Amino acid sequence: MNNPELAKGTVIADRYTLVEFKGSGSFGEVWLAHDNVLDIDVAIKLYISLDNKGQKEFEDEYKVAYDLNHQYLLTSQYYSVWERRPFLIMKYCSRGSATALAGNVTDERTAWKFLHDVASGLAFLHGLETPIIHQDIKPENILIDDHGNFLITDFGISRKMRSTLRKQSKRVSTSGAIAYMGPERFLKDPMAVKASDIWSLGVSVYEMLTGELPFCGQGGGMLNAGAEVPDVDTSKWTENLNNIMRDCLAKDTWDRPTADQIETFSKMMLDGKKADWKKFRGTQEEDSQPEVEEPRENETKPIPKPTPHDESPATKTVAASDSNGGDLSPRPARNSGSGGSNGWVRILMIAGIVAAIGASAWYFLADGTETSDDERAVQEHYNTLRLLCTNNTANGSQTNIPALFKARNELDSMRLMAANYKFLKDTVTTDLASQLNGKIEVAHDAWLRSAKTQVEIAEDLHRGLTDYLTAARIKASPEVIAGLEGIAKTTGIKAAMMVITDAFVNSNLLTVSYDGLNTENIPGVTLSYSLTPENGTPSINGKASVTIEKGRGNSVAISLGRAPKFGTYQLSISQKDYVIYEGIVKVAAE
Repeated sequence: MNNPELAKGTVIADRYTLVEFKGSGSFGEVWLAHDNVLDIDVAIKLYISLDNKGQKEFEDEYKVAYDLNHQYLLTSQYYSVWERRPFLIMKYCSRGSATALAGNVTDERTAWKFLHDVASGLAFLHGLETPIIHQDIKPENILIDDHGNFLITDFGISRKMRSTLRKQSKRVSTSGAIAYMGPERFLKDPMAVKASDIWSLGVSVYEMLTGELPFCGQGGGMLNAGAEVPDVDTSKWTENLNNIMRDCLAKDTWDRPTADQIETFSKMMLDGKKADWKKFRGTQEEDSQPEVEEPRENETKPIPKPTPHDESPATKTVAASDSNGGDLSPRPARNSGSGGSNGWVRILMIAGIVAAIGASAWYFLADGTETSDDERAVQEHYNTLRLLCTNNTANGSQTNIPALFKARNELDSMRLMAANYKFLKDTVTTDLASQLNGKIEVAHDAWLRSAKTQVEIAEDLHRGLTDYLTAARIKASPEVIAGLEGIAKTTGIKAAMMVITDAFVNSNLLTVSYDGLNTENIPGVTLSYSLTPENGTPSINGKASVTIEKGRGNSVAISLGRAPKFGTYQLSISQKDYVIYEGIVKVAAE
């Protein structure tokens, strides 16, 4: 979680006292606040400081969304401006967002409830006389109310307003939303249409059921590059749930279901009715098959006539639409793959795709090289990864280590694409790797120096261990390993060799991922753990005896005795009184 710009206790507009920071993004931050007039807790979203023109644009946007009222939309109750910052007052949802559900859903009914509620809210927005396209559907923007309903937030912000916010924001824009962006948003002329929200919903459902993002978190651009739509484990989840999720993730906008269809079918599932999604979908669409115009002379790509997802001429600028109200996405030649395989991360070679489809439109790269439509899509996705990697490398530092980790993952993805697609002009990975490695070395050296200072000068072995472990997460260099070995030998803390990289809770199990820097397995290490909830209820404390296995990519599951209640917890893991890991763990509702 990013650090807040505002301080706890700040009073906004002489009425709302900031109580607890809940999170932030590129456009502002969210707080739990107390309304001193009504004596109730509320949520307040404070946007970045805007100039007079920006404030007027924001006010106009708010007017559009003001009258919207739907059971599954979290509408704002009040709008004003404080110190040039627009802010919205909303109902406070103590159960937080759907983010905590990722990988923690054990009951399929929860997944159907999520699908139903979000689809219902989207159907309302998409069905307005001037349709609103959300453009940013993801678990973080879906809150859970006291009755277990899923509420859509952050709707009604147009493409123009987002552009204004980006231009006037001094914050670093995060790339997390890319994972939820459909294939049509990675084209040369990216667009957001109604079906884009459906694709984002499909990603959110997949993430909830598996705890992972599809397509390695790289979004729909991977479909343009030939990746296959993934399945969820059908031994755990029904075929209906898998099929509806897969249809939401369809490459082509016209192949995705509408929000109305998802809402209707998920309601049937919640009501216990027997139905088959494929048969239901076929019945719904047998009279509405889209037609495709024949391409005109010299035209390279056919354009579909309006489908149920297309926008009317009056469509608000939250989505791109042409003068006829049609979906602007081109309908490319079909991929030969069925998309039913679990090996979706296997990227198809372009030559194989061309052979399968027989023919495709041809374009030219900047250097005059002739290239196919598929190759162009791959090149564009590669360019997107390059920009992300460049941005994260530039912003990464010893105080922003996550950005360095993201850049490293993006660089690995670029190298993989360059190896699979020989036509890519891979002239940048060497330079990017050099820049990134330089940043990693600087961050590593900074934490290494700090660790040595704590141990050798301040003689603070506790702080020294913490700094050495931070350095190890960046780069497990011989100096870092030697420092950890020294602390382990001096203190008897064998867990000093356990570099924890991640931790999560599922039911009553705490799963810890780690790299073992020890040369031999170390059995019988007693670890203490503490899960402290943010709401002040009693912590879950305990001990567990584990074996620290040597090598990278290890994990160990620790039984907690009882399942933690829904909420956000501060996790601390230690041996004796030496802390080896601290982090935030979110526990989903049962």
